[in-house]
Amino acid sequence: MPFSLGHKIIVHDHPIYALTVGENKWYTGAADKTIKRTDSQTFSLDAFAIHTSHACMCLHYTPANHLLIGLLNGDFHAIDAQSKKEIFSYTFPNDGVFSLESCTRFNFYYVGLASGTLAVFNATTFELLYLERMADDKLRKLKFCPRDGSLYAASKDGTVRIFDPLQFSCIDTWTAHSEGVNALVFGPDDTLITGGKDGYIRSWKRSGKTKLLQEFPAHRGVIYDLLVCGIFLISASRDKSIKIWELPTFTPLKKLTDHRQSVNALAQQNDYSFVSVSDDATLISWIAD
Repeated sequence: MPFSLGHKIIVHDHPIYALTVGENKWYTGAADKTIKRTDSQTFSLDAFAIHTSHACMCLHYTPANHLLIGLLNGDFHAIDAQSKKEIFSYTFPNDGVFSLESCTRFNFYYVGLASGTLAVFNATTFELLYLERMADDKLRKLKFCPRDGSLYAASKDGTVRIFDPLQFSCIDTWTAHSEGVNALVFGPDDTLITGGKDGYIRSWKRSGKTKLLQEFPAHRGVIYDLLVCGIFLISASRDKSIKIWELPTFTPLKKLTDHRQSVNALAQQNDYSFVSVSDDATLISWIAD
């Protein structure tokens, strides 16, 4: 059950860097300093639009219907997605926001910065609970794992770090891709899957001592995002392609080449569809065959 192109629309005037899904809407942030919303049912832009001071590098939609926004200049915003009113804003001077994550279990919002610093906010009061540098370069991806209650952080310095969200401490770290880690996702059988600047995909055993299980060259360019959709792993790359892999064997199933430039982000709609955005300013929905 590989995937084929469902709909393709031009959303922005410049490269799209950020993508998130919420309430049957697709939110995109781009270099044109706008955040737009596309209806996933009609495949058309609606009246929702936010103009920002700098390029949007990351977006995250929370269960509380908050749209979290990270900008290149270090601005972090929380917006009520229904009223489009700003709830909170915070500026990290001389930095940039490159990753966002939320945790309903502990009621936290996580913000990853270009300096390698991690910020933790209370998701209700927006009190800043933690602000420390945990990596030597930008935090490109943050993922909270419900199974073990930990936060996983992928960094441009090549490492993956596991963060204890209650003790506010790093409990494990290892070098996953020496040239930088851009993407990570949780796979089957308690595994972690990473994608790097080197174009490799690697699978890691998470329980007990971290162990490399499998590695292979997946793309000719940087891997910018990974997504697990049903029994498939989906990878997006600077080489303009999206590839579909069967889990847990990583058998290659299909290569999608409908984007004309770098594919920067992926988001799941359901077990049978996902969306992608690119430097070519388009959003594509992909539907299972």
